[in-house]
Amino acid sequence: MRRSGIRALATACAATAALTLLTACGGKDGDGPGKDDGDGGPRSDARSVPAPRRSFDPPRAFDTASAVDLPKESYTGKVTIGGALAGRPPVVLHRTLAHIASADALQTVDASTGRVVSRVGPAREALKPASSMFEASPVQPPAVVETAAVPVVVQPFLVKIPGKGTTAAGQAVEVVVADAVTGELKWRTEVPLPRWEDYSTPEVAVAGVDKGVAVVTATTGDHALTFALSIDTKKPMWQKEFAGVAVAGGVVAGPDPRGIGEKQRLKALDLATGEEKWSTKDDSYESSVRAASPTLLAFSGRDYGSGHGFLRFLDAASGDVRNEPKDDAPGPDCSYDGRSVTVCAGSRGQGPVVALDARTAKELWRLPDQGANRVAPTVTAVHHGLVYGRTANGPVLVDALTGKDVDTKSPLGVAPVLVNGYTAVALDRRTDTLKAYRTKG
Repeated sequence: MRRSGIRALATACAATAALTLLTACGGKDGDGPGKDDGDGGPRSDARSVPAPRRSFDPPRAFDTASAVDLPKESYTGKVTIGGALAGRPPVVLHRTLAHIASADALQTVDASTGRVVSRVGPAREALKPASSMFEASPVQPPAVVETAAVPVVVQPFLVKIPGKGTTAAGQAVEVVVADAVTGELKWRTEVPLPRWEDYSTPEVAVAGVDKGVAVVTATTGDHALTFALSIDTKKPMWQKEFAGVAVAGGVVAGPDPRGIGEKQRLKALDLATGEEKWSTKDDSYESSVRAASPTLLAFSGRDYGSGHGFLRFLDAASGDVRNEPKDDAPGPDCSYDGRSVTVCAGSRGQGPVVALDARTAKELWRLPDQGANRVAPTVTAVHHGLVYGRTANGPVLVDALTGKDVDTKSPLGVAPVLVNGYTAVALDRRTDTLKAYRTKG
């Protein structure tokens, strides 16, 4: 089993990794003159945005006749040969818009028509990760951040810093911040990466957002760098040699070290300062963590001594265990409904589906229920009190608080993987593509 760990950053590398704000002068994709947006960067190719329409919150029906094909970047490398999604599609919804990330662009699409409203690329040359037909695309969804002014979309890109004279070329993370309502570029910032001695191409992602701060992580097989960016002040806050993968409760958490086969502990850094706030006491391996709600972390792995698997729901601020299911635990794929409930399930419908109070981690209900002759659905999305999913009987709706089936006047039509009051995004199993649908009830 390969041993890997995060190596120390050299002093010279740390110096070059200082956080800097770009004053790019490129055009809409950084390749030509552009108009100043007031922050030193170019304007994006933004067109008129669609007029608001009625919102159904939460939606209980979708207009299947309104199906719109989303760009191929929304699903390329995310659908398995068997016709299932491999990981989260690189899409985030905001009102009637779908913001779609790829290795070299952030597209804003009118989900009602499929029209591309805006396309923003990095100012520097984007470095695309190595791809394979047998591996899922590493591109992760952008993140929407609510600010004092307007909501914005945040997307990081891995870019190349050209060499000059005796200075060798390098790599950086360029973060693009766009208006969530128009898709127009607001500003951008760049974080140079150390010269890691690693043959793999770093992968970059937004680990999470909280209180106007976006946390971005760049990782390879052996190395990681995490930094926090204040969206309101447009200023970097801190950076650490650490793989932060989950943000909740004012901390960013990740297994430390992150290597395969390593003896690990979960470590949490303060979101505002980057200083260590707490770490777990027990050693584990094959560990993973994700935000289960704004205040809870779902921490899973295997005990390093016994090899037994575990799933623990931790208070993010303190690291205290709130719940640790002992028997028939759900999988660690947890989704917060945006109100008060967290629903956890295994990947691809394996294991039970369990709903928890999003604040206390107290179990509310679980499926399957043999006594009531009820099966567990494959959960596809959770939103504002409803669980969307699929069984052998087709798409289903379940009340997130009670676990009871929700009766609808007409067939649900689709099992969305992303949903808000205006739009649902679902996988079309006939074409292995993603389509957007209007909500209608």
